[in-house]
Amino acid sequence: MNKTLMRFEFFEALVRLSNFKYKDTGVCQTTPEAFQMLINDCILANYDFPPWNEWRQRDLWVLEVNDTFHVNLD
Repeated sequence: MNKTLMRFEFFEALVRLSNFKYKDTGVCQTTPEAFQMLINDCILANYDFPPWNEWRQRDLWVLEVNDTFHVNLD
């Protein structure tokens, strides 16, 4: 039995969960509103956004890395 979860199945689960949590309880009226509330309240509120640009400037966009890239372009 295949137990993998496809991307569209995960997305569908999130939509169904948002409808159950927000739309069916009367907190909001439409499915897009419910989905936006789920994303804002349950996902983004608990996600710590890492400072991705600091790493790029400190470790990736340096002369040594640039030289390595140019030598190996071919």
